[in-house]
Amino acid sequence: MGQEQYNTKSGARQHLCMYERERIAEALRKGATPASVARMLGRPRSTIQREIARGSVVQRKANPYISKREEVPLYFERTEYFPDVGERVSKDNAGLCGGK
Repeated sequence: MGQEQYNTKSGARQHLCMYERERIAEALRKGATPASVARMLGRPRSTIQREIARGSVVQRKANPYISKREEVPLYFERTEYFPDVGERVSKDNAGLCGGK
C-alpha cells in the first residue's frame, strides 16, 4: 500500500466562485449569520467569515440633519459586503503568491 492511500484530508480545498459570493451577499442582506451562510453553502464558517472581511467596504451617507451639537455625526457609516470586491481582492491576493 502506498502512502497516498493514507491521506487524511477530506478533500481538496476549492476557492469561492462568484456565484457563491453573490449568494453570501444576498443572505447577508436578508440578515443571515455567517454560520447559517456556511451551512447553506456547505463551507466552513471561517471561510465565510474571511470572505466577508475581504469583501466588506465602509459605506458613508451624509447626515441630512445639520446640528450645532457635536454629538450629532456629520455622516453615518455602515459596513456592507460586495461580491465583486471580494472577487477582485481574491484575484489580487492570488497574484502575490508563487514565484517571482
